[in-house]
Amino acid sequence: MFWKYDTIAEREFLSTADTGDILLFRTIKDQLGPRITRTFTASHFDHVAMILKFEHENDELFVIDATAGSGVAI
Repeated sequence: MFWKYDTIAEREFLSTADTGDILLFRTIKDQLGPRITRTFTASHFDHVAMILKFEHENDELFVIDATAGSGVAI
């Protein structure tokens, strides 16, 4: 039941994360944009990213993330 924890150790994260897993974030700094997002979505979270993990890449883990400033990045 990993979704019940606010944090996870890096070693455990790297060994259990898999393609398609969703990461939910809450911005730590009290900024207007994230606060508006949380208000309109009625959510504790204000940002999302997705995991890509390829077996042929030595189990290297990639995070797909989209931001207003830089667009979608891996």
